[in-house]
Amino acid sequence: MFLPSTKDALINWAIRTHKECMSSQKERLNYYATWRAYLMAGSSDITNPSVLNKCGPHVDRLHTFLFSPLETRFLVEFGQKAEANWQMRELDISRLLTKEFQQSDVDMAFGDAVYWSLPYGAAFVKLGVKTSLESLPQAADDSWLRSLFGRRRRRPSAAGKGFVGDKQRQVYAGFDPYVVMPSQMGVWREDVNGLDRQEVICHVTYLSKKELYRRLRYHPERDDIMRRVNTAAIERNEEDEEQFIHQVIIGGVNPVQPQSGATGQAVRGQVDVSMAAPSPSVSPDVARDLVKFVELWVLDDEREDYTTIQYVEPDILIEGGDIRRNLFIPGHHPFTLIQPNEQQGYFWGRSEFSDLFRLQDTITDRLTDIIKIGRLQAHPPYALIGFKGISDETRRAFRTLDGLINEDMPNAKIEKLVPDLPQDAYQQLDTLIKYFDEIAGFSPIMQGQGEAGVRAGMHAASLQRTASARIRDRALKVERQCAELGDLCFEVLQNKDPTAYGKENEEYLLSQCPDDRTVKVDSHTSSPAFVEDQRQLAFALARSGAVTPEGLILLTNPPLMDQLLVMLQQKQQREAEFIKQHPEVLTKGKKKR
Repeated sequence: MFLPSTKDALINWAIRTHKECMSSQKERLNYYATWRAYLMAGSSDITNPSVLNKCGPHVDRLHTFLFSPLETRFLVEFGQKAEANWQMRELDISRLLTKEFQQSDVDMAFGDAVYWSLPYGAAFVKLGVKTSLESLPQAADDSWLRSLFGRRRRRPSAAGKGFVGDKQRQVYAGFDPYVVMPSQMGVWREDVNGLDRQEVICHVTYLSKKELYRRLRYHPERDDIMRRVNTAAIERNEEDEEQFIHQVIIGGVNPVQPQSGATGQAVRGQVDVSMAAPSPSVSPDVARDLVKFVELWVLDDEREDYTTIQYVEPDILIEGGDIRRNLFIPGHHPFTLIQPNEQQGYFWGRSEFSDLFRLQDTITDRLTDIIKIGRLQAHPPYALIGFKGISDETRRAFRTLDGLINEDMPNAKIEKLVPDLPQDAYQQLDTLIKYFDEIAGFSPIMQGQGEAGVRAGMHAASLQRTASARIRDRALKVERQCAELGDLCFEVLQNKDPTAYGKENEEYLLSQCPDDRTVKVDSHTSSPAFVEDQRQLAFALARSGAVTPEGLILLTNPPLMDQLLVMLQQKQQREAEFIKQHPEVLTKGKKKR
């Protein structure tokens, strides 16, 4: 789309576009509050948690099947158009990308996003980049600058963001990822799946004035912007203040609305049930210091790239007025969508609890009835027939060991009003739990339990492989999304990392990598559902001689892999020297013809 040319027209367009992108936020917040209550408490009412919460453990178990940060490795492959020397560097570049992905905790952020995407239907990882200023040597040329921006990228001016003066450059120092909840996001069209197909992506967050001042340290209009922000905060009336605090609570870190009936105070001797799903508590003093920060990523037809627009409510433009630019890297936005349960025609996906919450409620009701009947049997009500009256001594006698009641009436008697527990009550409860696990995709063998008629390990492995088909499909989808985030990380390294890699006289920059390349998850290592099959395949190839010992180590990815490779190389060198000194060992034991 084409953006307005003037600043006044741009801010009005940005405010209108923000409202259009976030038009469904209130409706979605209600859904997120309900699904979060089921996740944390197994009930739609957070103040009345379930005795047996099946939803929370199910999400915890499922997300470990879909993604495991411990084993995840990337593989960078170059196509046929690339020179042969780049194909020889594939292993080193792949290990470099995996190392940066893990050391910067991008893998942990992705795992957290997978967890929250199950109840909410979607979650996001926003990839931030840490940079540092590096001084150039006196005799250094500008080849690093040409290589960084030689791949159809705009060359920034010396005063632009990313470069300071003529003798300093802003270089990559690490990734800074964090999880963004869907309540903070908005898109131009919710009927279109995928982030890259959206004309506008909206991200809303709340910043303190000090944090905003720190972010604007290089902005030429910082003082004027902060003056307008302070004026807008002072002009809030009491009604606007309450509405703003409410927006901070429900639209901030945790998308939770205040529950009706929750007092926030625990009864003495009991646990506060509202802490089953704790939500942020924002004091009015802190809320008054916060400002609503809106960020729009727009596909700009004029620039053929994303243009970043930032403003602080109500109408204080920060980015996108005089200079139109992409604050991330050319051609990309910093967001990655994680969505295991995609729903065609609806951008926000489907919650994992859509098919499970009714069974969760039924299990809760049935177990509550069983517990209630058990308590009535332990402390039954009594019917006093023929008694003159009930005194305090009579009441105490019912609840006292060896209590004695003396009554003069000849027809007086006591009867227990005990309800009978149905004989199949626990059997019905077990059946409901089996229904829950079946719909959730976890048969007993998938939970590590035995199956009737299974006598051999191969039979059990075959059953487990068949039962995990549904989970494997979603694991492959999450794997593709993980590969998308890995490819984004590699693009950042190409744009911002000027480090020379490789051996002496064979050094290369990541920015010199050919465009004909792909980044994918190596050997399905992101999901434990595939790990055992891949490991068995690696050992089978090694036994047949199709894989060298080095290849077996790379395929299985054991601990201390680098040290093992060095030790194997040293061992092979010693064996080669021994054979060179004693060639007769090659023919020892062979019969002469």
